[in-house]
Amino acid sequence: MLKQIWQWLVRWFQRFFGTGKRQNLTPPPVHREPPPPLNDSDYEYLFMQLLEGVAHGWQQARVLKFFEALKERTSEVQWLGWLHRFGERLLATTSPNNELAARMVQLGEIGCGKIGELASEIGMQLLTRQDQTYPALEFVATPELTYSEPIENFETNIGGFDTSSPDSNAQEAAEVKEFTLDELLLMLQQDPSLVQQIAEQLQIDTTDPQVIIEALVNQFHGAS
Repeated sequence: MLKQIWQWLVRWFQRFFGTGKRQNLTPPPVHREPPPPLNDSDYEYLFMQLLEGVAHGWQQARVLKFFEALKERTSEVQWLGWLHRFGERLLATTSPNNELAARMVQLGEIGCGKIGELASEIGMQLLTRQDQTYPALEFVATPELTYSEPIENFETNIGGFDTSSPDSNAQEAAEVKEFTLDELLLMLQQDPSLVQQIAEQLQIDTTDPQVIIEALVNQFHGAS
């Protein structure tokens, strides 16, 4: 939204004041800290979401996309290290985990590299152990997974990363909405977060929409 507003402002002031010094119209870059590495709780949460996706029909391409979205925060070696620890913890308990084990085996069948192979191996060990531990039981109660975030929301919000395709981002950037300064003022009055974002771009300390409008006019007028 902020990108669309900024593009519209550039176009509006260029039409009103002329081409001007376009190099001054680019908003200053916003410094972003690198994302923190994953801890064991993060791995377990993400792995359960992955298994939930597999249970809902994720195929190889979608699973690989899941891991690709997390490559800045972890690696295959780190995934395998955590999965070894996770498997040891599961095998050390006596609680049945048939549903979890079956999903881990299913992940391995998709074909997603060493992570899937190790998950499948752990899942088979869990199933084999439970068959030996409860030979007389025809049905074994299994605990439900406690990770209940809707899978349709999770796909585009993995670990705080936007996984939307570059094509969709390009299309959004191309669709620059047209509106008046009065409409922009109304938008700022109704959206405090938008006020904060534009104030940061302009490097001014204010939460007053009117002050922001005046600052925009002064900046673009000065650049022209």
